[in-house]
Amino acid sequence: MERTKRRKAELVERTKKESFQFQVEWGIQSHGLELTDDVRKRIDDELRILLNLGLAGNFLTLKEIVDGVQRDLNAMPEPFKGNLAGSLVAYCLGISTGNPLERNLLKPIEEHCLPLQLTLYYDNEIRNEVVDWVKAHGYREVKTRLGQPILKMNKMVVEFKRVVK
Repeated sequence: MERTKRRKAELVERTKKESFQFQVEWGIQSHGLELTDDVRKRIDDELRILLNLGLAGNFLTLKEIVDGVQRDLNAMPEPFKGNLAGSLVAYCLGISTGNPLERNLLKPIEEHCLPLQLTLYYDNEIRNEVVDWVKAHGYREVKTRLGQPILKMNKMVVEFKRVVK
């Protein structure tokens, strides 16, 4: 019984990793990124680090949230803001909306400590609706830290901030 449970958990984790990698590859094609050797190496390095940290499931959840908010509220995170602005993987997944190659925003890739702290910026007019959407769609770990709404996941904390235009 214990062996079967462990095997199922391993399969779930492997499926998350494969789905994560597939979604990134799909994003490369849908964004029409020119895959030079440097860009391919950068994406592979980011994927390796995120997979080693066990963040595939958290990034897929964040992609679901950003996609759902876009679909239901017609709102996207502000481009080139937040600590994902320099991530090609986040751009390929649609979590970050600005292509970091366009503004030379690629940041050095480094190992991160967990939980990974991320920030998404939404327009001041819609940010509270985004947080309400997140709560209404079953993401129960929405809390407040220093007056800012955050979503706590097992290895990631996402802060939702306002951008006043």
